[in-house]
Amino acid sequence: MQGQQAVPYDSSNPYPWYRYMRDTNPVYYNEQLHLWYVYRHEDALRILADVQTFSSAGAQKNTYLDASFLRLDPPRHSRYRTLVSQAFTPRSVALLEPRITAIVHELLDAVAGTGQMDVIADLGLPLPAKVIMELLGVPAESRGYFKQLSEAFLEEVDTNPAAAEIVTEQQLAASCFR
Repeated sequence: MQGQQAVPYDSSNPYPWYRYMRDTNPVYYNEQLHLWYVYRHEDALRILADVQTFSSAGAQKNTYLDASFLRLDPPRHSRYRTLVSQAFTPRSVALLEPRITAIVHELLDAVAGTGQMDVIADLGLPLPAKVIMELLGVPAESRGYFKQLSEAFLEEVDTNPAAAEIVTEQQLAASCFR
């Protein structure tokens, strides 16, 4: 799409920018973070399936992703993924259903009296965050603090991607389990 006007990134609605990147620059190298971004699904599938060509072994260290098994190549990635996937078997997910339903009702009740709702802000974002915090065992009294730290971290990374090197996921989690 030659001549297409650049679309600025807007964190409140990144989808036009994602579309622009898919159309004009589907594989993009971020000089600041030393990371490759892939914006087309077909390309991502090909890359994820070809671990011989596309490895995480030489990836930049000291970023927020280092605390994750996402940076590992098989066979270590496969072992960790198998362990994590055991927490998300159909049976274990079914066991979570009553609690997830209760959280959905809590979130909907919180906005019911206002007569309006932003599906993303009032349900789409807080629901997985609350479920994940419960799965991680973040104490109820620390969840507000955990949320503040997470949002501050993501906001900083959004406006200053180099900040991802400052705080790791481990530091973030450790601060909530004091």
